[in-house]
Amino acid sequence: MHELINACNESKTIQERLFEAEQRILELEEENEILEKALADSIKFYSVDAYNKRFKMGWDIPLYDGFDSMMASFCRSRAIRIRHCKIEGVPNSYPLTAWEALLGIL
Repeated sequence: MHELINACNESKTIQERLFEAEQRILELEEENEILEKALADSIKFYSVDAYNKRFKMGWDIPLYDGFDSMMASFCRSRAIRIRHCKIEGVPNSYPLTAWEALLGIL
């Protein structure tokens, strides 16, 4: 009988630890989401026009569509976040790190 009581107590302890571990996982997942959002918000994003003006690249406006297409393809192929504008005619923006990586390749 003593062994049965010990087994029940052990089982309860394991269940309590499992519950605590699950709670901690949920807390960490929530914290991770907050940190991911903060990181995304802290990254500088530039449209082709904004990058051209900010870094004085001297690109002509006819080149913008080509750069926009290249940046979109480059980012999609590397799962890099693109900020899509919901307003018709307003260009997408790309993270500064993507600009640096692509221009480093060219």
